[in-house]
Amino acid sequence: MGETKLKKSKYYYDMTAVVFGADETLLNIELVNGFKFVKRSLMPLVDHLDTVFETDAMGLRRDYEAAVVDKEHLRVICVEKKLSFETDGRDANTIFNQNTVNDFASIDDQIRTIRFLNEGALRLKKIAFKMSSEKATNHGVNLSSNYNAIVPISESYSSKPIALLHLDDDAILKTNFQIKNNLIPLSDTSLNICHAYYDLSYFNETYVSIVLLITALEMIFLKGEQGKKEILSKRSAVYLYDDEEQVLSHYEKIKRIYRKRSNFVHDGKYQDIATDDIVFLRQCLRTTILKLLDDKRSKIERITELKVQVQKIWQKQAD
Repeated sequence: MGETKLKKSKYYYDMTAVVFGADETLLNIELVNGFKFVKRSLMPLVDHLDTVFETDAMGLRRDYEAAVVDKEHLRVICVEKKLSFETDGRDANTIFNQNTVNDFASIDDQIRTIRFLNEGALRLKKIAFKMSSEKATNHGVNLSSNYNAIVPISESYSSKPIALLHLDDDAILKTNFQIKNNLIPLSDTSLNICHAYYDLSYFNETYVSIVLLITALEMIFLKGEQGKKEILSKRSAVYLYDDEEQVLSHYEKIKRIYRKRSNFVHDGKYQDIATDDIVFLRQCLRTTILKLLDDKRSKIERITELKVQVQKIWQKQAD
């Protein structure tokens, strides 16, 4: 006898996660690969998020109260993806597992892209993957299947938010462009490491974040020299600015923050490290990386030219 052929069933696949760390301007971001940002309510029997995350009404409020953007209706921003397709039961499990792996990677890269381009600890704490079939009949037997997975995002539980992510019109345009162009992960390996340090700064105390961010800047602007504080401050300043007044202002600010980093690394002193220092360093690293993506020079060529620029400006200051 030949193998029994299973009748294909229609399957419905859903991915849902509640977004923390942003206001409603996030709804203007256009995600790719079938994802979208939407508003959903935590209220029972409205959008049924308690069922999605396999909890009760109290548990849902406890887990997601901090994500509420509309207190009157208890609305949160969710990222969702919905699919429907036909397959037989033998392939359903494989399809579900492959979708969860691919979708986790895709939305993770997109969230990191938004978080890189804009200040704010945008994050997901859990992603719920669901897939169910319509009941199909095969030789008089009712067949149905359900697949469920709730994946925690461990780094988000240690996040250290400084401010809610807010996007103006210009930021929305730039972010949508970069998401469509798959900015993250970065194509340059060394810059991708620098971005990883940038991203980790959202999930650590300020005294750890300052070390991560300055280390990334050292990777970009230094090449085994002594006097790191002075050299880094000057090269970073002349790379980012043409205006002499801005160069000198940036130089002084980086040097001052570097001193705080050294006080922590060498003496354990961290009380004077401010959240503004971290925001400034992230902005500096973000702008530098984006500029470097269009800079075709090698690191040696870049540093050689920066040395010349630094010498010109500081010689002028000495005269």
